Amino acid sequence: LLNNEMGFTERDVRAVCNLGTSTKVATASIGRKGIGFKSVFMVTDTPHVLSGGYSFKFDTQTYGLYGYVCPENVSADAVRAQLTGRAREILDEESMNTCIYLPRTRPGTLQINEHFNGTMLLFLRNLRHINVYEEGIQRRVWVEDEEFTAASGTQGAISICKLHDERRPSGSEAQSDTTVCTTTTTYRVYRRSVALPPHLGSGTTEITLAFPDAERLEPQQIFTFLPVCQSGL
Repeated sequence: LLNNEMGFTERDVRAVCNLGTSTKVATASIGRKGIGFKSVFMVTDTPHVLSGGYSFKFDTQTYGLYGYVCPENVSADAVRAQLTGRAREILDEESMNTCIYLPRTRPGTLQINEHFNGTMLLFLRNLRHINVYEEGIQRRVWVEDEEFTAASGTQGAISICKLHDERRPSGSEAQSDTTVCTTTTTYRVYRRSVALPPHLGSGTTEITLAFPDAERLEPQQIFTFLPVCQSGL
């Protein structure tokens, strides 16, 4: 991955070495959770970064979980040596200031659908629709807001949302009489702003709870930037 941005600053390096940290401006950027870079570990154990005078890699094969957040210095020449000849030409001739090299270490497909939990859309402010194309299957997941009311006497709000999850064959496997599998689940979503604890600084953060409209509640995901665990009776 090559681009002609300004290149990493010290703050940017610290951000990709952390969780919940970002140099992006809240009103001007998407993401800003400090986890976007971590998605590269779906395809590699050793992502390399060459940017803004910095040259380093992460190595989860050698350091395990620490390898996600603890960088290891590598020389710029060592990173360049692993690139294709054409990539090195572009890096030099077109003034590319950032190079991210992802040596593929995961065999087979990424199995995105196996890991993607559509309920995360209930907790995002702007992203409401995701398409995933994988192994001849098109998966569409989207949220519809049915109702919205301010919670009386609080700073929060209550909304009724429908989460749709649709799967159908894509590409050459798709036919006019193709069977489409669609599931729809209604959720009651409660949002409330709360003050940050003193050790996290000033300001507020939002807590969101989503309850499926079902007779029996199964264990649900808890999200802290990422889905971190399941909880429930």
